[in-house]
Amino acid sequence: MKPSAKRLFAQSRAHLEKGEVGKAVHVLKQAIAEEPDDVSLWAEMYRQCMLAKSPQSALSAARELRRIAPTEPNYIYMHGIAALTSGQAQEAATLLEEALQRLPQATHVRRTLVQVLEALKKPERAREILQEAVDRAPTDPVAVNDLAVLLLKQGEQGKRDAEPLLRRVLSAHPDDLATHLNLALSLADRDAEAALEHADRAKESPELAIREQAQRLYQLLVRH
Repeated sequence: MKPSAKRLFAQSRAHLEKGEVGKAVHVLKQAIAEEPDDVSLWAEMYRQCMLAKSPQSALSAARELRRIAPTEPNYIYMHGIAALTSGQAQEAATLLEEALQRLPQATHVRRTLVQVLEALKKPERAREILQEAVDRAPTDPVAVNDLAVLLLKQGEQGKRDAEPLLRRVLSAHPDDLATHLNLALSLADRDAEAALEHADRAKESPELAIREQAQRLYQLLVRH
């Protein structure tokens, strides 16, 4: 990077640290004019535009990153996020599918894509993507719980489908409290006694969201 561009980059960061996002973007544009093919500058522009809640500008920055490095998975993901925040859900899904192909182990990419597919009312494709992760790692709590959460939204059959997956995880990770919670949810309508036991375990979670949901379920099961 040219010394002049580097100096402008530093000035932009300084404005950003003061909360002066508009000034930061303005100075960063000057740096980019000096070095139009520098990915670090365009990546910073993307970040600043997202902070400024200017998704269209972030989308333009993402496209520049793709121009410079078209196959870089993180830039494909960033492009997808910018498309999503710009209201272009279908384009976002296509980009996130490509990012996931290049980063098949990336939980954040998989979860974001699934959320987009659910919004697009494509639950079967969302399930396929989550199932692929489970097939690669059948006892991985993160992969299995992601799939279980989706299945739990699909009525009684989804709950039945989730149960053996969750039990398999607990056989390998008996203290995984998120799995205890989801198993309790899958069993609540069919085996209240077993559900109560798993909800009780999940109440011990240090994660507030899991603990609170487990407590609500436990109280509901006790009353019934």
